[in-house]
Amino acid sequence: MARINSKKSGYFLSPVAIIRYLMDKDDHLDTLISCATPSQNLFTTDQSLYEALVSIPRDKININRLIKLIEVSTIISHKYNFSSARRILSADEADKLFKMSFRRHNQRDNQRAIKSE
Repeated sequence: MARINSKKSGYFLSPVAIIRYLMDKDDHLDTLISCATPSQNLFTTDQSLYEALVSIPRDKININRLIKLIEVSTIISHKYNFSSARRILSADEADKLFKMSFRRHNQRDNQRAIKSE
């Protein structure tokens, strides 16, 4: 994971974390994002947001949660911060990511989904 240019610590939201939040399937993520303060520094990349949105069936996306996520997080460019082009997710990859988001998870999985910088 590349270091984000910030003197403050923060949390990077992976595609799995974004899916869990948008689908209201994780209380920890719900609290972290819904009650976010400016000092929390939530980050994600345009690639992670894209992967999450492509993986969720259109009729299951909670637009209010998406708006809140965009309001409280900093969305950084994958291309400019990681020096690689964004990649297009195949339908199989999107399906796998969606299913992975709903497998039984524990605290360690949450730590992987939300990486502290």
